[in-house]
Amino acid sequence: GCMSGTTHKTITVHANPTVSFMPVPFEACIGDSIHFDNQSDPQNSTWSWEFGDGNTSTAFSPTHYYDAPGTYPVSLYVETPEGCENELENINIHIHPNPIAAIDTNWINFAGNTLEFYDNSNPGSSTGTIADWIWDFGAGASPPTSSNNSEVVTYPGQGVYTTKMVVTNSHGCKDSTTMEVTIYKLQIPNVITPPDPPNERFMIDAIEEGVLNNVTLVIYNRWGKKVYENNSYDNSWAAEGLAEGTYYYILSFASPRGEEKFHGTITVLRE
Repeated sequence: GCMSGTTHKTITVHANPTVSFMPVPFEACIGDSIHFDNQSDPQNSTWSWEFGDGNTSTAFSPTHYYDAPGTYPVSLYVETPEGCENELENINIHIHPNPIAAIDTNWINFAGNTLEFYDNSNPGSSTGTIADWIWDFGAGASPPTSSNNSEVVTYPGQGVYTTKMVVTNSHGCKDSTTMEVTIYKLQIPNVITPPDPPNERFMIDAIEEGVLNNVTLVIYNRWGKKVYENNSYDNSWAAEGLAEGTYYYILSFASPRGEEKFHGTITVLRE
């Protein structure tokens, strides 16, 4: 019946952390940033994020980028200074593929100034489509801009022009591309009068003005014998050593639509 004295002990029970976060946004494109707004408590806890793609973070409210399309489960594990733990797992983030922008063009009038541009982009996935286009055809173009998937454009004169296109797919993802186009004014003479100026040489304005480069010129006499060839023609041919008469030429060069060839006759007159 003997009894001891009374011993008092204090037990402290700490609350588990509350775990909450909000991805901004839930859906994004490859390369877009996603901010994870941490709304957990207490804020002096330790944070351990898993983003579902093998990457982690210990930041309070991290920002993350995904480099491949897919659905990624994001989890946050929280531990308070007292060692109490809690977690929020498998909040899915959806990453959509970007489109691949591509421009094609056709000369409507090769010797003139009018081209047709049209979109040849890949939407990035079998479930997506190209939903929006923004074109900028450059200064002097008519029209200067467009939101159609194709457009007929007229330029003020020969020269090199840069066209830019931004496309958006049905998931809201964007890509852009540019294309340089060259407008040629091919004025090919049919008579030269060496050595008397101003028509003493086989002169093509587009070469003289630096618009047309890497031109090949081949000249044949009336019997089909090659009398001249230059793979980097520079407007220098003046029928040196050749008699008066009519000659046949082939002029060729590369353009965005492939090899271009022009042929005809050139008459040499000497006084």
